[in-house]
Amino acid sequence: KEIQVIKMSVLLMLIIFSTVYVGTVKKHNFYSDITPAEITTAISKANAPKGFKLYESRDGMFTDRIGPYFIKGRFPEAVLGIRIFEHHSNLNAVAHGGLLMAFVDTIGGYTAAKAGESASVTANFNANFIRPVPLGAWIEGRGKALKAGRKAIFIRVELTFEQKLVFTAEGIWQKINREKGYQT
Repeated sequence: KEIQVIKMSVLLMLIIFSTVYVGTVKKHNFYSDITPAEITTAISKANAPKGFKLYESRDGMFTDRIGPYFIKGRFPEAVLGIRIFEHHSNLNAVAHGGLLMAFVDTIGGYTAAKAGESASVTANFNANFIRPVPLGAWIEGRGKALKAGRKAIFIRVELTFEQKLVFTAEGIWQKINREKGYQT
């Protein structure tokens, strides 16, 4: 029980801290309508491998709702992970393609922001579904910046399950100017 209380306290601190970053106030609260106990349960159920910590999304409420996502390491070697639960599945009892694409979009955005040293949005990406991902699988994703230009960053993302490639994507993330509210 003491460990759960500590975890909940740390999570509450993360939630409070996540509402402010890089000197700007987010337009929403991290998991705003989910209780700390529900967050703790989801993180515990995900049973992330050693070295992974909760990834705090900065790309909107959608990503906050479909995770939790986890991260290990730092750019450019960072690895993001997700455990596939039943609510992530389709009628065939495998990971829904939309979930995999959303996860890849987050990895691509993270990679683009770090490589391009700027906020960015997804311009496009091509998705390649290589093999199905079963329920309960731990998926790891890695992004690589192929080229960072003045206005766009070209990214490749690979997802693996048990070190086997299950999904790839290549795409373009467009740099944006947050202060002016438009693409550069």
